Amino acid sequence: MLSYFLEDLFWKESSPAFFCNFPKDEFSHLKNELKNNIVFQTSGSTGFPKFTVLSKEGILISAQEVNRHLNITKIDSWLLALPHYHIGGFSLFARSYLLKNRFVLFKGDWNPISFARQLKEEKITLTSLVPSQVFDLVSHSLLAPSHLRLVLVGGGACSDELLIKARSLGWKLLPTYGFTEASSQVATAPLSYFEENRSPYLNILPHCEVDTLNGRLKVRGKSILQAYLQKQNNTWILNSAKDKEGWFISSDIVEKNENQLRFIRRADNQVKILGVLVDLENLEKEISSFLNISVPLCLISTEHPRKGAEIFLFIEDLSEDFLREGLGKYHQSCSPLARIKAWHIGKLPKTALGKIDKVSLKEKAKILQSTF
Repeated sequence: MLSYFLEDLFWKESSPAFFCNFPKDEFSHLKNELKNNIVFQTSGSTGFPKFTVLSKEGILISAQEVNRHLNITKIDSWLLALPHYHIGGFSLFARSYLLKNRFVLFKGDWNPISFARQLKEEKITLTSLVPSQVFDLVSHSLLAPSHLRLVLVGGGACSDELLIKARSLGWKLLPTYGFTEASSQVATAPLSYFEENRSPYLNILPHCEVDTLNGRLKVRGKSILQAYLQKQNNTWILNSAKDKEGWFISSDIVEKNENQLRFIRRADNQVKILGVLVDLENLEKEISSFLNISVPLCLISTEHPRKGAEIFLFIEDLSEDFLREGLGKYHQSCSPLARIKAWHIGKLPKTALGKIDKVSLKEKAKILQSTF
């Protein structure tokens, strides 16, 4: 029963908990090192599965600071509509446990209409979503119930257009930035975000010490991962993943301004074509703007022996004729480096958290490449 994660017994027992398909019979030699920890499987949207070890203490420290930042009190209530086995969903248990909030689980598989109905019927004040779920709510023109105080949005950035549309329907979206290795949030928009009507820098939460290294975020504190679990020579080992001073260096390019932070892009979204770095995230925006479309799309690169890489486009809900004509015009005006080798129209695969599954798309791109 998931209610166990709201009880003292879970948080105070020393035996490790596992939210992954970890082969437990292979970790007996790490039994002592894993005490008071939780092991999560994480792949983000670009990598292969990794096992991340977080301390229960660190998760609760993060939860306490989020509660404080958002002025959450005992009278608030949570609705969980994210997978509990990812930190984005599990962190809601920790926040609720500390304040003994009423905690409600979303019933069944994700459905925006059912979600909005349950928010209203249960008189929920707080929830957390990923951008794909917000997109679904807006697509169905669903109104937010008046008693809903905040909707935390993580797992990726919402476009300004989506934020504006959601606000017009009454959804009080508050952007957040975090990742599994940080036990959830590193920075969160201030509550004044609603009055200022802008896309703000996010406030760095006080439990995280943040700096940058060549533009990449580095962070340290008690909420940062204890280690990665990795297999080496058929034996599971713990890799601290932090430098000698305790810093964890992420793959995110950020801009830091005193106690505020702005996510720019993933460092691994750049590929080198004919010796020149090409930013795939910026290229996605450029193509969407040129074609004047708002449908989901994703660019995937594959290795090429001469050019270094080739770019493939995966996109939803467009006619072949429109895309063929549009890309033809785009290729006439863009840099040769930005040209799309091939494209595919169809539903984009998603991870459990609603992120585009780029690992799966990479395999499809290789298949496309093999046809040339």
